[in-house]
Amino acid sequence: MFSNEATSEITPKTKLPVAVNLTLLTTMIAPTLVFVTLPPALPLIADRFGGANSVAVAQAAQALSFLGGAIGGLLAGTLIARLGLNGMLRTAALAYAAAGAAGMLAGTDVQLFAGCFVVGLASAFLSSGLAMATSVEVKGNSRAHMAGYQAAASDLAAVSMGLAGGFMAQLAGWRAPFAIYIAYGLILTVLIACSKRFVADKAEAGGIGSVCRLAWPVYVGAIVLTCLNGTLQIQLPFHLAEHGLVTSGNRAIVQTFATLGAASVSLSFGKLQAWIGERAMLALGGAIAGMGFIGFALWQGGLWPACAAAIGTGVLMGVGIPMVFLFALRRTPPSLHGYSIGILNTAVFLGGALNPLVFGGIAASFGRAGVFVICGCATIVAGIGISLLVQRRR
Repeated sequence: MFSNEATSEITPKTKLPVAVNLTLLTTMIAPTLVFVTLPPALPLIADRFGGANSVAVAQAAQALSFLGGAIGGLLAGTLIARLGLNGMLRTAALAYAAAGAAGMLAGTDVQLFAGCFVVGLASAFLSSGLAMATSVEVKGNSRAHMAGYQAAASDLAAVSMGLAGGFMAQLAGWRAPFAIYIAYGLILTVLIACSKRFVADKAEAGGIGSVCRLAWPVYVGAIVLTCLNGTLQIQLPFHLAEHGLVTSGNRAIVQTFATLGAASVSLSFGKLQAWIGERAMLALGGAIAGMGFIGFALWQGGLWPACAAAIGTGVLMGVGIPMVFLFALRRTPPSLHGYSIGILNTAVFLGGALNPLVFGGIAASFGRAGVFVICGCATIVAGIGISLLVQRRR
């Protein structure tokens, strides 16, 4: 059924204008920037808002951007219903730029928190809205190709902007990376203005409740996955600084290697799944990522050993994100796929926001090395456990 539908939709008439293609290619970039832009600068933010709770303030700023994304995923449908898809995208793009400016100009921790929260909120609006626009404008097999291009654009943004944010902070201080949010928001505003008007179908009533009943284990798994991965954004920068990587540029390089590890696995995800099977991929991915986390616990200094450990930890998201995406689609009917992916995005951001709450006390009691040991063991056990559950369900 799906192959016939896809084939019928692929015609020369489905070719989109350049501005529309460029706009849709940015679908995954806004939340990606939330994850990669600020982490190398967090120690500098802690220095700026010094005091007994300076580290907690810096980590809270990053966590609040994740929390904003989690809330934004839930509100995106309502905002689209009120403003229309095109109106919501314009508003969200301008809000993204304005929030970046607020963070850059923040003089108090409350102002910083507000800017970071709105950046996360707007990123979820943009990602959800552009994903809906993609489903409206791109049909059949062309949609799969577009999804691949969107992932590639996101990976490129993660690597380039993660490095740029680190070196900008090193050269110009902690405020400089916020310029990335401002620039992206303004560029996307121009692209949306140059594109055709995006119009989406009316949302189906009761969709959120239905997908939560059908796929709640997937969303819980996504929260755990990104809570573990949030250690790389929230705990790792301070761990690196404590062991000799004191510049934002060097910390950005380590973060970039984690992104490269994730991107390498994601780009070959389909081939690997066909080659070794889903169960083996889950178990092997969990083992490699777990050893990467434990590698950071044992690491005592040096840039390149840290980069090697980062590649291993990157496998967590390289395997985990495509896998939870597939599970979220499998457990829901096609008519609810839009809601399912929206709740999945909320779960992804929520997991990142929970990281300092879950691991903050552990870090205080056992040090950050203890945090990485726990993350490593949990990742290994989860990979093996989920692979066994998949076999049992089948």
